[in-house]
Amino acid sequence: MARSPDHPVLTDRARRRRSELLDAARRVFEDVGYSSATVADIVRVSGGSRASFYSYFTSADDALLELVEELADGLFDASTSALASGATPFETLTSSIRQFMHAYRDRAPLLAVLDQATVASNRFRGVRLEIRMRFAGAISDALGRRPRDPVAGLDVESVAVALGGMVEDMARGRYLLGQEIDEEVAIRTLAVIWARAVGVPVD
Repeated sequence: MARSPDHPVLTDRARRRRSELLDAARRVFEDVGYSSATVADIVRVSGGSRASFYSYFTSADDALLELVEELADGLFDASTSALASGATPFETLTSSIRQFMHAYRDRAPLLAVLDQATVASNRFRGVRLEIRMRFAGAISDALGRRPRDPVAGLDVESVAVALGGMVEDMARGRYLLGQEIDEEVAIRTLAVIWARAVGVPVD
């Protein structure tokens, strides 16, 4: 992530300290939840001082925002990683869904915190919407590149939101709520529904 003028380029030592504070913030948020996390908790876990914390962040919310941005980048990168050449469109689609599901699974504790923050804070509600629209935009672009239009007559952006939301909801049920869904069955089911919706032959 590019640093703004308010965040000048850091020395190696400062980068390490900032990373330590973010790691401490993650642990605190995941341990006590969004509403109960404080700067004092983060400082205690990091072993530093309040002055050190405020050298990098303005509040606990500011640290969480950075963690959420990293989380969103990780989910997006996982779901858009290319397969080796020679993969069929259905294999590529299945791989993208699997990688998103696994990335969601690995980040489930922080995603649970984001759910809490989304309910409690207009700021994080806006962030969550931006993340949804980022994924929907990528899906919409992919639909626009299809050689034929399998969703003729429908609003492509709405189709993109629906398809993306379906995968996210499956992941939330499986990894946040503990819904008993076999992971591979879930991935295959999502891939087939997506393929039929966007006109990809099912292998």
